[in-house]
Amino acid sequence: MAEIKRKEREKGKRAALQAADNAAKELGYSSHEDMITKLKAKRTPQAPVNRPVAAAPAAETDDAPTQTSRRTTKQDREIARLQEQRRSANRARAAAERKLREQQRAAEARDAEHELRVAAARHGVKDVDYALVLLQRKLKGMPEKDLAAFDEDVFFSTELRKTNPYVYGEEVQPATTSPEGTSKVTPKTPTTPTPPNGQQKDARAMSKSEYEQTLRQRGFTPPHLGTPG
Repeated sequence: MAEIKRKEREKGKRAALQAADNAAKELGYSSHEDMITKLKAKRTPQAPVNRPVAAAPAAETDDAPTQTSRRTTKQDREIARLQEQRRSANRARAAAERKLREQQRAAEARDAEHELRVAAARHGVKDVDYALVLLQRKLKGMPEKDLAAFDEDVFFSTELRKTNPYVYGEEVQPATTSPEGTSKVTPKTPTTPTPPNGQQKDARAMSKSEYEQTLRQRGFTPPHLGTPG
């Protein structure tokens, strides 16, 4: 897992450098490093050189302020251009760094989700997707201190099994509704008595009282006999 994170960071770093190089090339430089080097060189002040100044002819004295103004304007434009290049490079670098951070966060989120899926499967969860939804609901709004102490193994092994056993593929048994302290009585199936010789007596050979007694033994009561005693 550490190797995956390292590769993601290297990939993001290369993407950031490539974006910075592209931005430098758009500004006329060969690379981002070349642009930084040249900008630093232009900002470095050079020592003034003392040169003998020839006396200007009297006729050219009036043109001196105009020439100085032109040089100043040209320098101002160059300075403004360099400043804009620097701002563009800073924006490109900031965008590349922001993209790198987003890629790192996405990689960390994928790693965390993978670990949670492994933990859920390890504790017998069948519907892992819904189990993760339930986990997110539980963690939402939880204080930072509780999040740091949260144990996903306890959640998947104990808590979730109690509240949502169906994500483990278990069937929920209905609760017993009989009053407390009583047991459910299963009615017994009436049995038909068998004569001692093992043969069933023919009803046509029975007397009326024997026939009625046989019906009672089998659980049948003719209407005219009323409820059996």
